[in-house]
Amino acid sequence: NKAGIAEISSNIAHIFNNQGKVSEALDYYNNSLSIYEKLNNDIGKAHCLNKIGMLYSTQGEYIEALTSHNKSLKIFQALENKKGAAECYSNIATILHKYGDPNCKGEANCLDASQKAALDYYNKAFAIFDSLNNKKASAVVLANIGSIYNSFGDPYCELNREECLKKGQKIGIVYANRSLDIRREIKDELGTCSILINL
Repeated sequence: NKAGIAEISSNIAHIFNNQGKVSEALDYYNNSLSIYEKLNNDIGKAHCLNKIGMLYSTQGEYIEALTSHNKSLKIFQALENKKGAAECYSNIATILHKYGDPNCKGEANCLDASQKAALDYYNKAFAIFDSLNNKKASAVVLANIGSIYNSFGDPYCELNREECLKKGQKIGIVYANRSLDIRREIKDELGTCSILINL
């Protein structure tokens, strides 16, 4: 049963990842991916590619991470799998938000220049999570959107740097409070504390 072997290989990869053994986890996820490709199992391929992207990201290999996430996203979109697509949007946004676009060239500050794109992906992720009533994921995305505005200011602002930063921080508080309301609603105590510490 090749599909069963692929699933077992993914489970082993998950265990290695939890143990911090990223290289071994990548090997097993790639083994699963190879099997799913031979079986033309698109949902299996999409999940593996998304996991592989996350592992590349933890290793600082952001070009490879974005490539994997984008491949996964295309498959999820073709399958009309909204949850999977939203997870990809969020993962892509996180890379752009925290590390900037690894393909960025010629920008004075690639991290700052990537924040509009990060917001775009986060907003796409939130729209889907919200439509699916996935409150925990929605709260996480809202907090990340707030973090962009708080740390980088409003990337759409055309005023001077100081004014844009102040404007962004005001918007950031709004998003943080939206996230806080959801976390309290679902009784996510750890998430609530995290938001309160950063407010």
